[in-house]
Amino acid sequence: KKSLVYSVSMGIRSYRDTGKMTIYSEFSSKNTQKVIEEIAAVIKCIKTRGVTAEQLRRAKQNCAGKFMLHLDSANGIAENVAHEELFMGGSMAPDEYMRGIQRVTNRDLMQLARETFTPENCSIAIVGPLDPKEYEQKIVDLVQSKL
Repeated sequence: KKSLVYSVSMGIRSYRDTGKMTIYSEFSSKNTQKVIEEIAAVIKCIKTRGVTAEQLRRAKQNCAGKFMLHLDSANGIAENVAHEELFMGGSMAPDEYMRGIQRVTNRDLMQLARETFTPENCSIAIVGPLDPKEYEQKIVDLVQSKL
């Protein structure tokens, strides 16, 4: 909305006892601080107010759709069963997985955000023509104050 980035996306990888969430963004180096401030502000908003009912509905729809598309091939089914067995401690039936998606509430998202997005859990990697001396402490301070 603010035309600060070329693209922004988020990814999740989960295992039985660990995982990672990544927020990826492409932007001009002149927008570095503004982009980090905006991402931190969105995270803080999710931690304190959650998301709108429409955002939650769309997120559930997106998760369910991606899951079902993944199961549309023998390879996708095999990958899903292998991941569940190896990393999650057992496989889950597709209908059980879909019910789990639908059970997620705004309160669940807020709690997960509060537990996950803390300065201790946060790592930032910036690739590009930046002077680390200029940005390093600013970014650390920003993350610690905003999250």
